[in-house]
Amino acid sequence: MIISLLTDILILTLLTRQPKTEAVETVSAMLEIQAKPEPVLGLESLVVVDASATAKLAEEKEKEEREEKYQYSENVRRIIAERPAPEAVQAMIDQYAVEYGVDAKRMKTMASCESGFNPGAVNGTYGGMYQYLASTWSSNRQAMGLDPSPDLRFNAEEAIKTTAYKMARDGVGAWPVCGRI
Repeated sequence: MIISLLTDILILTLLTRQPKTEAVETVSAMLEIQAKPEPVLGLESLVVVDASATAKLAEEKEKEEREEKYQYSENVRRIIAERPAPEAVQAMIDQYAVEYGVDAKRMKTMASCESGFNPGAVNGTYGGMYQYLASTWSSNRQAMGLDPSPDLRFNAEEAIKTTAYKMARDGVGAWPVCGRI
């Protein structure tokens, strides 16, 4: 305790350029406060902690953690997306990409990312190789003048053809994650 008091006096003298006697009085006053039930602040009381600065630091740390997680998931998605497509799937992607004037590589990447090229993939209410909602599937198929049955989402060729059409008409916004890879 005595070493702590002497350290406080020395630091107060150096930081505040108070004469030694004033520093001793300041430390003595701190000791009197210590007798009260309220907590006593030591040297940290000399540093003004701005609550908004503390909150900002916490936000920055949280943002860094989110970005780190996002970067990790982006890397995982990229690895998944780089898998080669089965030959039959790649042939259909190439055919419909040319027919609708869209990027075959992007179509392949989306199929890999969305379902691993599995036409029977289901994720909640999403289904098929490109993970369509039944309503989205039906509306696109009607616009194409084709059978709107949501069961066709699970047919690889129909899914590829519909996706090429949708990409040509609307871009890749319907695939907010896999469309960006």
